[in-house]
Amino acid sequence: MENSYDKLYVNISDKEFEHSTYDETKPSPFGYKPTTGFWFSLPSDDPDYFSKWDEVYKIVDKKNRYVTTAKIKPTTYILNPEEDEIILEGFQEFVKKSKTQLSVGQKRRLLVELIKQKKNLPDIEHIICQIDTNKDITVMERIFGGYRFGEENSDDVYSHLQQRVRDAFQENFSGVEVTGYALDLEDGFGAGIYEAEVYMRMRDKKYTGDLGTWEFHSLDVFDTDCVDVIKKEKIDDKTIKKREEDLGELSFDY
Repeated sequence: MENSYDKLYVNISDKEFEHSTYDETKPSPFGYKPTTGFWFSLPSDDPDYFSKWDEVYKIVDKKNRYVTTAKIKPTTYILNPEEDEIILEGFQEFVKKSKTQLSVGQKRRLLVELIKQKKNLPDIEHIICQIDTNKDITVMERIFGGYRFGEENSDDVYSHLQQRVRDAFQENFSGVEVTGYALDLEDGFGAGIYEAEVYMRMRDKKYTGDLGTWEFHSLDVFDTDCVDVIKKEKIDDKTIKKREEDLGELSFDY
């Protein structure tokens, strides 16, 4: 399991940070990757860029954009589906059998209460789902998508797998993180969980699982209260000049 509590996360936006919740699930052309949320990537080591996302997509005109640097709160539990499979199973069974349709907020709070009890962690306020291994994905597919690898699955399971797993990330957690270990970034883009996806498609021609485009270690937050904002900064001429003068050192005082 990746220890993400000590990591800094950086968001670049044309809007200044304000606390937000993202409860409305929307269709996505990127498979399991949600299109809504407050997206973070890791800081860049290159003084010309603010984040790894910035390095890849190279924001040419950075002026008047806002940079938000944050850390995951210690009161936010980082859940790995592989490690907490039994807890997730019990949670999903309860939700299915509930006589009333639970809202997104109710589902998130319910899972928090369950983790508090099962893990004896009374201070937990939020939960982030961390995808760190191939098994983390297959557990999500089985519990929330109904897909069982190597077994016969219905057409309904195949046709709704992407939507159900993607919605599960957003409806039940305050955020979803895909780690560099999961992506196997040391061996180059396209390894790790993507290799597993290719294998699944070879073994099951009807398999519709799709990890989308998680190119690098990133965190998508659906309730920004699960992170502590360390710094907010608006990029202007003075900011850019200061970064140039630092000669390789980030202008942020982390």
